[in-house]
Amino acid sequence: MNTGRSACRKGDRFIFPARQSLAGKINLSPFLKALLPVLILLPALSQAEVKYGVEITPFAGYRLGGQFESSEEGNTTGADIDIDDASSYGLIVNWPSVDNTEWEIYLGRQSTSLGTDGLFDPAVTPPAKLDITYLQAGGTYWFEGERAGPYIVATLGASRFEPDDSSFDAETFFAFGIGGGYKIAPTSRVGLRLEGRVFGSVVDSDEAVFCRAGGAASGCLIAVSGSVVWQWEVLAGLVFRL
Repeated sequence: MNTGRSACRKGDRFIFPARQSLAGKINLSPFLKALLPVLILLPALSQAEVKYGVEITPFAGYRLGGQFESSEEGNTTGADIDIDDASSYGLIVNWPSVDNTEWEIYLGRQSTSLGTDGLFDPAVTPPAKLDITYLQAGGTYWFEGERAGPYIVATLGASRFEPDDSSFDAETFFAFGIGGGYKIAPTSRVGLRLEGRVFGSVVDSDEAVFCRAGGAASGCLIAVSGSVVWQWEVLAGLVFRL
């Protein structure tokens, strides 16, 4: 058959001449006869899979670090407040740009707590839990590699720090991220993404954060100096190419 010889010249893994000789000795079932056109078209289908429009990566990770540095004036405790390490989760969306680059949108969330034990008067109840969300947009640069390869990523956006106690105000800051990772793609549609990333949230100089209003309970949790709140994240996610 001309189709079988043509497939062999293109490096197809299926040896159609051998299948033909086997078919001459046994009777192919109707099911196998129905599959034959699909097997012949597999090389073209696999080449089409290499082209994709969007990558969607749900991920789980662990986010470390974070500290609000106290200003020298206007702070009741005089102590810095740490953010506890905790797990994170989210979604990353990529789509091709030019050459080895891609556009990226990152959305990640962490449910953590503030290290306020022993810093406040027992009559004062600071928020114990804190949700931190990063929404970022940027791009990635991929180094050479067919089935696996490293990459770097840089993003800009915003971060939101939201106490579980609704009487305290949530805080939103300008934020940025930079990192790198390694992607393994055993198939053209599904892969594995391993990554490390650092986030920085820019806090205005001498700003009071986590404030609340309401009579004697009004006030702010901490007056911070102008600084960057740094957090580090390691993550792993499954990549789905559409």
